[in-house]
Amino acid sequence: MLKNLYFLGIIPPAEIASDITLMKQFCADNFNCRHALNAPPHITLLPPFRVDTTVLHKLDALLAQTTKSFAPFFIELNGFDHFSNRVVFVAIENNKSLDNIQQHCAKAITGMLPQDEPDKARFHAHVTIAFKDIDPQKFESIWNQEQASTVCSNAIHFSY
Repeated sequence: MLKNLYFLGIIPPAEIASDITLMKQFCADNFNCRHALNAPPHITLLPPFRVDTTVLHKLDALLAQTTKSFAPFFIELNGFDHFSNRVVFVAIENNKSLDNIQQHCAKAITGMLPQDEPDKARFHAHVTIAFKDIDPQKFESIWNQEQASTVCSNAIHFSY
């Protein structure tokens, strides 16, 4: 049976999401980096995983139960960073509340995902601007352009 691909993420407020989408679109238009436009701007709490749609409602209910006790919190955007020359992203200040909600969500779904799901890397909160289809020859140009942007010094209020 074919399983759909899902991830768990936090969507920023519309104004911030709009600014980040403009950055993604700039990369698509000027550097042919279009892959990041396939998803709305977000902070990934749980990386993509495959699960059958029959367990999706259980997963939704479990995550809703897990996150309902969390108080609203602020997330501060802090410039840009990158993972090697393959991913450019908006950096996020270290945030205990964000780390805590990510850990609780990951723990809550343990056992619900197929056993063959690979162990995911350590959580590193960020909002991706370009990835997967960055031409390594163009990385420096993308990096210089994003560093010149002034969008990424905002505090964002998140609530559940």
